[in-house]
Amino acid sequence: MLVAIPASDGAATVSTYAFLGLCLLLDSFGAGMLFMLSESLVALHVDQAERSRVMALQRTCIMLAAAPFGWISGWLSGIDRTYPFMLTAALLVVGLVLVTARWVPTHPDAEAVLTSEPA
Repeated sequence: MLVAIPASDGAATVSTYAFLGLCLLLDSFGAGMLFMLSESLVALHVDQAERSRVMALQRTCIMLAAAPFGWISGWLSGIDRTYPFMLTAALLVVGLVLVTARWVPTHPDAEAVLTSEPA
């Protein structure tokens, strides 16, 4: 969406702000969904006594991994304004490949519960 924003000759127009607002709205919904998904995965798979430690480590790792990308995107933008978008697209493709390679449609124990007959 950000790539679709028309370049203005001077001051930003109403359509520029409309596109930017739509991008921010979609970004906020996506971030909210990812946050809820990560919280539910931790709640489902981590022991309740260790949950706060695991969540602290999870958030620390996310911050450590995300922090350099602001600097990298700024550096790439100084070279050419399209490079940060290319970086984002490349990272998206890498993420899709990793998810496709590691995707597990069902857990073996859940499948055994579903196929077993009630006593």
